Amino acid sequence: MYYYDGSRYKVKVLSKNGRALAKQLVIFRINKKNYKVKSNSKGIASLKIPYTVKPGTYSIWAKYAGLSVKNKVIVKQVLSSKKTVRVRKYAKKLVLKASLRNGKKALKNKLIRFKFKGKTYKAKTNLKGLAKVTLKRKVTRKLKQGKQYTVSIIYLKDIIKTKVKVKR
Repeated sequence: MYYYDGSRYKVKVLSKNGRALAKQLVIFRINKKNYKVKSNSKGIASLKIPYTVKPGTYSIWAKYAGLSVKNKVIVKQVLSSKKTVRVRKYAKKLVLKASLRNGKKALKNKLIRFKFKGKTYKAKTNLKGLAKVTLKRKVTRKLKQGKQYTVSIIYLKDIIKTKVKVKR
């Protein structure tokens, strides 16, 4: 599954006879948080994986009437960017770019934030899932030659970091 793609983790609640039990409370635990969900008429309790679950590998538990089931959930990264962006000190502009893709599908019209030197810049993704921010000459002039700066690229709770290297 990809980060905040609407994926669900489901369990089926059955009686000792193997019949589905409706309206039964199931407690799910992921990322140190509990979520209470009731089973539907077919006995299925379904938890939509929340956006607070960042990319990584997690254990998820489902508990009902003293029984529990444990599984592993892998949340994949949706943000990507170049590892390093190079810019000249006296360049006319600095362009920061990020791509937002759910596998092969581009995520359009989503807000991406770029944090650079204490300021936050915002951009929405286009039809191809690309967001870019153009910083003008007055920003590049303040950069020091030979120095490296960190840029944080943020989508909801998903964060990646990239670097800006300043050339002569």
